[in-house]
Amino acid sequence: LINGEEYRGPAYLFGRHYMTKYIPFKNTQGKVIGILYVGFDYTDRLTALKKTISELKVGETGFAYIVNLKPGSKQGELILHPEAEGRKLSEFSDTGTQVLTAVQASDHGTLHVPFADPQGEIKDKLIAHAKANSWGWAVVAGSYTEEFITESDQLRIEMIILSVVCALLISGLLLLALRVKLKPIDKICGYMEAIGNGDLTTRIETDMGDNADTNNEIHKLSRSAKTTVAGLRKVTGELNSTMNTIQSHLGT
Repeated sequence: LINGEEYRGPAYLFGRHYMTKYIPFKNTQGKVIGILYVGFDYTDRLTALKKTISELKVGETGFAYIVNLKPGSKQGELILHPEAEGRKLSEFSDTGTQVLTAVQASDHGTLHVPFADPQGEIKDKLIAHAKANSWGWAVVAGSYTEEFITESDQLRIEMIILSVVCALLISGLLLLALRVKLKPIDKICGYMEAIGNGDLTTRIETDMGDNADTNNEIHKLSRSAKTTVAGLRKVTGELNSTMNTIQSHLGT
């Protein structure tokens, strides 16, 4: 934003999660003098998604977790984990690094890694993973291989696959809901950008009547923008009228 570039993506503000868009606007010298912001609070939906994934049971002792894949200082951080949330996969010796490398390399897949059980014995662990590219996350699930090798455990293997698919489906539905919800924001941002450039002829269309009661934040935003433009037009008209009066007096 300081460099005059737009930002669109998730942001954590005042203890809530928002899908946001920031548009910097500049003065005639090209210097950033302000920022237009539009955000959609998806904290409750994210909480529901985390709850669903945290309740997944894999095998006898396994579980699912979410890892952050976005480049930066938080890459590899566990966004959701029953015991190590907030820590990084790299902290779990070479095994965590191996899992992170595999998850980054492909959109989905499986791998076997050595992992110590609660008694300290090294055992083979089967890991399944799938990316949610739109979020920059990966859903990872797994448990010790021995829990899957008996004939009676075949159903559990199918449940692992189903659990990962369900997690991805939930992620996809959440993303679709956000896209539908945020679709009008691009239009509103276009209005505001035009206004920021001094175009007061912009006609802002709202989805509902101007006096309609609604709790829809996007409708409220578009209505507020329309009111703002109307006020600016009125002020501009009054200024023009005043200038014309002054010029008329000067001419006499």
